Amino acid sequence: MTHRMPPQVLRALARTQCPPAAAELLAASQYSKRLLMLRALADAAGDDPRFDAHWTLLAAAERADPGAARQAVGYPLVGAWAARTLRLTHHHEAHPSPAGRTGDSPADRLSDGLGAIAAAAALRAGLPFRVRLPLRRGALVLPSLGAVTHPTARHVTIEGGGEGVPCPPGCRWLPLTALPPAGPRHAPVASVAFDDLDPHRAPDGGPGPAVVPTDRATAAERARWHTLWRDAMALLDRAAPERAAELSALLRCVVPLRTPAAGLVAATMPDAFGAAFASRPATALDLAATLAHEIQHSKLAAVLDLVPLHRAGPEARHWAPWRPDPRPFGGLLQGLYAHLALADLWGRVAALHGPEQRVAWDAHARCWAQVGAVLPALVQAPELTPEGREFAQAMADAYARLPAYPGALGPRARAAAEVAAARRVRRGPRVGTALR
Repeated sequence: MTHRMPPQVLRALARTQCPPAAAELLAASQYSKRLLMLRALADAAGDDPRFDAHWTLLAAAERADPGAARQAVGYPLVGAWAARTLRLTHHHEAHPSPAGRTGDSPADRLSDGLGAIAAAAALRAGLPFRVRLPLRRGALVLPSLGAVTHPTARHVTIEGGGEGVPCPPGCRWLPLTALPPAGPRHAPVASVAFDDLDPHRAPDGGPGPAVVPTDRATAAERARWHTLWRDAMALLDRAAPERAAELSALLRCVVPLRTPAAGLVAATMPDAFGAAFASRPATALDLAATLAHEIQHSKLAAVLDLVPLHRAGPEARHWAPWRPDPRPFGGLLQGLYAHLALADLWGRVAALHGPEQRVAWDAHARCWAQVGAVLPALVQAPELTPEGREFAQAMADAYARLPAYPGALGPRARAAAEVAAARRVRRGPRVGTALR
């Protein structure tokens, strides 16, 4: 299916908005991308009879209940699995392993992974079926549902057609838990899973060295997350209902990360659209900002799959006031986009006159100053495509329309001075020259 980006939708997204038409387009295009990845994996599988059997089961589930199949195939971490398996398969084709090695080859991982997806889809569709799949490290994860575990077994047989998720004798079923409803005005389009099970929740080491998923959370830890989530979404619903609405429309799972020694860590994976990765923050306000930040990265990654916004290479040579290291052009654009949304969010939170007002004003001013220091040069960057220039100009328009909050005047002046000082002392090319 071909997906086209209407100009008005592109402009709305550039302003960090996500009206229903934009959410539908991004979700539909990412699902089409997922299907293309599965088709590429089918081509890579060749005549493997195991893969063919699992493909047949998945096709039967799609015919029986398309919505159920979409819940399984479209689950964010299925995208992480597909991307990783494609990379492993291509690497194996270029560098074949010695003959005779079995059990953990790319072909095995390809077939076994599709089998787990097909089983999840068939279970959701209520189909009768029977499939034998291996356990890895004592567990078989069925994406979007949970995991079957056994301390010593190497394979389990999953059967469908009955009530609930069947768990073979001697095995234990660990279900994924769902986070509470998003908010009083914005019920989620689908439940948001708290995924501390899927083996692909940090593929290939994750997007950064600090991005390490937690082990299975305790009941107490899940309860802390549930409370933070409920309070964060309630705060967003009061302060910025549009942000709550886009999370409700796009987010499908939250993956908990190990807590760093200081602060928190969060990430987005382009191939796992609809997933947010984060360590547990101290407050609901921190979680609200983290979720709003990460969903911007997901949105822009999905836009870039549809519309080329720039022609820049991967060289990391651009100054970004929110980072100590230089960034590639694409990374600079991603950071600007997320910080523009945060400048808006923090200002709205501060305007509520709640107990976090001072923190919110300072955060708003910091994001406002950081975006303002880089955005003018980005708008003029020759690396932008025509669509990219339109996108950047719409970002600039949104920045110019940020309210002139009276309470932000002092924090904005201090933040602007701090960013200017940081730029003066930075070594190497500056943003004014790096983008030209």
